[in-house]
Parts: sequence; structure tokens; C-alpha cells
Amino acid sequence: MSEQMVDNPRRAWLQTLLTNMDTTLQAMRSALDKPASDVGSDKVWIGTSAADTFKSELTGRNRRIHTLTDGLRTTVEEALKAEPLQVSENQARQMQQDHQHGW
Repeated sequence: MSEQMVDNPRRAWLQTLLTNMDTTLQAMRSALDKPASDVGSDKVWIGTSAADTFKSELTGRNRRIHTLTDGLRTTVEEALKAEPLQVSENQARQMQQDHQHGW
């Protein structure tokens, strides 16, 4: 007799993680978007080599945050895609126990 198949709980957890990440990542990205834009437009600080250095550093950090946050999201999306839609009841039960223990 084959086991009953149920929705994969890991998919639900990963989808919730993606939703939460979208909110958090947007906040992280926008933390430097406005300052980088302001400095990049010469509205804030103009005419000195220090300003150019600061502008370059801020722009680089902004790009780096976008790259890292995109990578985080991609990793979770790939994990979600790799999970089957359904698993056996025993597998789901084991996943839930593992999840409760932080494994």
C-alpha cells in the first residue's frame, strides 16, 4: 500500500522566506540607493577629490549590496524550485520535526 502524498511543507517555508526577504531586501537596497543617487548627481558634494572618492566608494557599496541581495534571493528561489510539490506523509512529518529542531 502506498503512502498518502501531501503538500511539501518545505516549499511553504521557502515561499514565506522569499516573501519576507523581498520586504527586507528592498529596505536594504534602498538604504543606499538615495544617498548614492544624491552623491552621484553632485547635488550633495561637488568639486573635491574627497567627494569623488566618497562617491566612488558609495556607488561601489550600493552595487555590492544589490549583487549580494540578488544572490540571496536566487539561492532561495533555486531551493524552492528543487523541492517537490508533494511528499509522503512520513517525509512531511520528518521535515516538520527537523524544522522544529532547526535542522
